Amino acid sequence: MTQGTGIAAAREGEATRKEPTLMEQLFNVAIFALFFVLWALFAYALVASQGSLDSVWAWSRSQHIVVQGIIWLLVLPLAIGLWIWESGWPLIVRLALVVSIGAFNLWLFFPKDLLKR
Repeated sequence: MTQGTGIAAAREGEATRKEPTLMEQLFNVAIFALFFVLWALFAYALVASQGSLDSVWAWSRSQHIVVQGIIWLLVLPLAIGLWIWESGWPLIVRLALVVSIGAFNLWLFFPKDLLKR
């Protein structure tokens, strides 16, 4: 394959990409807003009440293994952030990782289709 045909194929792929429907856009915005609020609550708990994060961790660990799996599946980035925060790692490492995961999660879920309009 030559470089010219690769560029043409990429342009063809861009041209055939379908626009998201209104319902898909609303879903994307809702999921982004949900995770934004959850990460904001996580950040607030880090600053104001770290004991509440400990309580959430203890509550989630006390659930049946199936319920734990569902929780981890639904809010995986937050669950990983909470797991990291509850680890015994140095504070700066935990803080850097949690902030990085939160920022990456919000960047991934940001409804980019709305910016195109």
